[in-house]
Amino acid sequence: MLFLRGAQRPVWGFATLYLDLCWFATWQLTVQQETALTLINVLVLGFLFGERAIKNVMPLIMQVTRHARKAS
Repeated sequence: MLFLRGAQRPVWGFATLYLDLCWFATWQLTVQQETALTLINVLVLGFLFGERAIKNVMPLIMQVTRHARKAS
């Protein structure tokens, strides 16, 4: 059971990394879709790396979403 618990972490991490790559490179998303991806990123960060990771990265996430909204 511990192996399965530990093995799922890289899967979730790489899946989120792939979504982020598509998000920033190719997709044209609506505001609702961007909000959903931001929420997914925060959840994955929280589960994989803990609360400190969210506190450290949240200002960057907010800055990126503001720039993305201004560009569209």
